[in-house]
Amino acid sequence: IQKQKSAELAKRNSQRLAIKKANEEAIAQGKKPIAKEEDIENSPEGILSNSFMASKGNLPWPVSRGVVVSNFGRQPHPVASDLFIENNGIDIKTANNADVMSVYEGKVVKVFEMPSYQNCVMIKHGDFFSVYSHLSNVQVAIGSEVRAKQVIGKCAFSEDQGYAMTNLQIWHYQVKQNPSSWLKAR
Repeated sequence: IQKQKSAELAKRNSQRLAIKKANEEAIAQGKKPIAKEEDIENSPEGILSNSFMASKGNLPWPVSRGVVVSNFGRQPHPVASDLFIENNGIDIKTANNADVMSVYEGKVVKVFEMPSYQNCVMIKHGDFFSVYSHLSNVQVAIGSEVRAKQVIGKCAFSEDQGYAMTNLQIWHYQVKQNPSSWLKAR
C-alpha cells in the first residue's frame, strides 16, 4: 500500500511539474496559462487535466483491452532483419470489432482512408493531435466534438498480421510523440 501511495504521489508531482512547464511556455508566448495544479485533483477520475499536455502519462487507452505489438519509432522489419520500418505510433492488438475510443476530448478534423491503414480519424486537442487508424468503420464526422473515451470507430482485422489491431499516433503540431509515454500505465 505504501509503494502505491508513493507512486501516486510521484505521478501527481510529475503532473504538477508538467502543468507548471506548460503554463510557463504559454505565458512566454503571451498566452493564458493552460491549467491549474488543482485541476488534477478536481478532474473526473483524477486523471485528466483541462490541458492535453498536463495529462501526459494519464490518458486512457483507445481500446478497453489490448497489448502493444509494435512500438513507436524505428523497428526491425518482422521478416527481413536487415531492414527497418518507422512506426509513427504504436500498434495495439485487440479483439476484432473492438470499440476504438478518443483518448482525450477534442474536435475531429479529418476522417480519411489510407492503404494498409484502412479508415483513419484525426482529432485536434489544442496544440496536439491524436490519429487512430486501422478502423473497420468510423462513427464520427469531420467537425464532431468528442469527449474522452467516446467511441469513434471499430477496430479492423489485419489480414497481414492475422489479428485485429489499431494504430495510435500522437503529434504536437508536426512532431511525433511516443504514445506509450502519454497513456496511463496498465
